[in-house]
Amino acid sequence: MEPLANILLVDDDPELLHLLNLSLTKNNFRVAKASNWEQVQQEIENLSENGRKFDLIILDFLMPERSGFEMLESLQGILNPMPPVIILSAVSGLKNTFRVMEHGVSKFLTKPISQVKLLRNVREILENLGQDPQA
Repeated sequence: MEPLANILLVDDDPELLHLLNLSLTKNNFRVAKASNWEQVQQEIENLSENGRKFDLIILDFLMPERSGFEMLESLQGILNPMPPVIILSAVSGLKNTFRVMEHGVSKFLTKPISQVKLLRNVREILENLGQDPQA
């Protein structure tokens, strides 16, 4: 069965990266995992070499080397078209939410996040793009 969508999952927490990857792949999404900017660049290169693109990016807000904003700006500079982005963050608050929304982020979700909530948001975004994540 063909995967429903290609998702780039970026988080510096290896345990969370593993759990979210399991949940997404179990639900028939193709997931590329990255824990730093170099890995992000490599995953983008790997997918584009195969003639594919990412349909969605799930990005941790607080990364050690680059902030979520810095990574988002870098992604916007190299991906055209830019796929929708879900920001995951342990830091909540209206200031952060408004700031990321100004950068074109589709969703700002607070950690810890349930697998059900993440999958619901992933499906909602993909449905809005005209894809059928329920297939």
